[in-house]
Amino acid sequence: MNHCVNCGIPIEGTAARCVICQRPITVGVIGHSMPTVCKWTEDDDGNWSTDCGNMHEFTTGDPDENGYIYCPFCGKRVGEKEYSDAERA
Repeated sequence: MNHCVNCGIPIEGTAARCVICQRPITVGVIGHSMPTVCKWTEDDDGNWSTDCGNMHEFTTGDPDENGYIYCPFCGKRVGEKEYSDAERA
């Protein structure tokens, strides 16, 4: 089966754009190097940057506390990188 090389979603039919990432279709077989998790990292201001190159802000809590299982940008499972006080220094 072919997958979108940009986001890893299976491609069905002859769509010109991926239904998840909305980028022009580039197909290929997913290799072992393609991540299945989109890591989210919180910065000093409480914004969350994603591995897929986007930024998200919550009014309260973190992705898990807000029920985010899948990244709304790329469709992969959300994985959080813990933000320690040592990283803030």
